[in-house]
Amino acid sequence: MRKIILKGCREHNLKGFDLELPLYRVIAVTGVSGSGKSSLVFDTLFAEGERRYLETFSTYVRQYFERLPRPRVETIENIPPAIAISQINPVKSSRSTVGTLSEITHFAKMLYFRASEARCAGCGRAVLPAEPVETARRLLETFSGQPAILTAPVPAEKDPELLRRGLLQAGYSRTYLAGRVCDLEEMERLPEKLEVVLDRLRLEPANFERLVEALERGLAMAGEVRVHLPYGQELRFTNRERCPYCGLTVPRRTPNLFSFNSPLGACPECRGFGRVLDIDWDLVIPDPRKSLREGAITVLEMPFAWEVREDLLDYCRRKNVPLDCPWGELPEEVRRKILYGDGSWYGVKDLFDWLETKRYKAHVRILLSRFRAYRECPLCGGTRFRKEALQFYLNGLHLGDFYALSVAEARGFMEEFLARDGLPRAEERLAREIHRRLRYLDEVGLPYLTLDRQSRTLSGGEVARVLLTRALSSELTETLYLFDEPTTGLHPRDTARVVRFLRE
Repeated sequence: MRKIILKGCREHNLKGFDLELPLYRVIAVTGVSGSGKSSLVFDTLFAEGERRYLETFSTYVRQYFERLPRPRVETIENIPPAIAISQINPVKSSRSTVGTLSEITHFAKMLYFRASEARCAGCGRAVLPAEPVETARRLLETFSGQPAILTAPVPAEKDPELLRRGLLQAGYSRTYLAGRVCDLEEMERLPEKLEVVLDRLRLEPANFERLVEALERGLAMAGEVRVHLPYGQELRFTNRERCPYCGLTVPRRTPNLFSFNSPLGACPECRGFGRVLDIDWDLVIPDPRKSLREGAITVLEMPFAWEVREDLLDYCRRKNVPLDCPWGELPEEVRRKILYGDGSWYGVKDLFDWLETKRYKAHVRILLSRFRAYRECPLCGGTRFRKEALQFYLNGLHLGDFYALSVAEARGFMEEFLARDGLPRAEERLAREIHRRLRYLDEVGLPYLTLDRQSRTLSGGEVARVLLTRALSSELTETLYLFDEPTTGLHPRDTARVVRFLRE
């Protein structure tokens, strides 16, 4: 069996010794504080494993990596490339989440790109690409045995007679108008919205080829086919990127539309952070028990705002707003008008807008910082995505809803998706990769974390276990993994899970 052979180690407080470590084993390094555990594992084994791996890259690639110093050791033999996971939370960016840290978002982005269905922003109906054969099968499965009239909407032209002759020459002699079929030649005047009858048939397997042929003709001629069923029911299918019912355009589907780290998918208001820095009215009015006369609105008590305060008191007298009533007991509508204005009064918010124009002054920036705080983005609702990305749904959830699920809930969601029959191979592989990483996160004791939780809010042990999931999910072979107390702070039950996970 191969072994890592270390000779003459003198790193930090290690005083020169030889060591053999067998590969393909889980090895625990223990000892009292200051005995040299971290010096051996991280400053010697990891440093040499990473250094030798980086030596295989070109000089151009190596310039983008941090180079660890060569460890103080005579020789190290048979050491494989190394990956180290420490207890320190290395994440400082607000963009990093549990989903990005575990790389689930990468696969979820591609899964939604391939498998999601678009919904109209106006009516909420699913906008499915009309493929004739698949559409015909769906109609036969759902409305088997019912009579149907297939029509294609033709846009009106300046010369109705020319349109009539063109349709007759093409073989279309009937139109659908007000719930009945009319003869095109007998109509004295053509309506503005003309629906040409493609075929009349019963939805049954014997008419499958006729149904497909009618759908193909309608989509080629008008880009849209309408299926009229009994009791006034109507279905519409289109091969264009718009809703056939209300005409709103459906956003063009691209992979980066489903990434909040891309300008194509990020919310334009918060730029993919999910939060915005704005006025916090709880800081402006810290004590709602005070009245306006007693200075409930603290910013108006400052010397520079005395004119605004006088204007507010004058407005309250004109509108009969009680000045001695506690702020918290004023009607909601009155408070809203005081803060945002109502035409005859410009509002406290206007004062802050004016201060924003003076941000180039240091003391103004300091003043504004006293009354500002991060809050949920009002445009995206904290999902981080632009509204176009949230028009695509998978099993009833858009991507923002999916990321808001806990690990345990997301795992159940993916199991339900994988239970579908006839999943395309690419979509199944993406879903299984997401499910596998969710299962790992669940097994290492993190079922309560949501996928949109900011990474920098995690404890050191939680970050270590998420990174453990990412590292082992990649299924690298011939790799040396080095962990800094991966079971710190865990319940014994969760400790057993982590050990079992490591052995697996």
